[in-house]
Amino acid sequence: MKLKTARIVLFAGCALMLLFLLLCSVLEKKVYGYIGAAFAFASAVFWLVFGRCPACGKPLGRVGVGQHCPHCGEKIEE
Repeated sequence: MKLKTARIVLFAGCALMLLFLLLCSVLEKKVYGYIGAAFAFASAVFWLVFGRCPACGKPLGRVGVGQHCPHCGEKIEE
């Protein structure tokens, strides 16, 4: 999977998490909070699996939005 696609899926998961946490606070239903937490967990696991440098394959971690890989120094294409 391309890094750009992985970022889009990550941001979509975060947006769904925020939506469900907002629903949880507005409607006062705990189930929406649990669903939001599940989206947060799934997004984090997804990024750990697919958020890797295309050149060396090492995880990018939180530095996934940088210009260069912190491990090999290769330019990360957008």
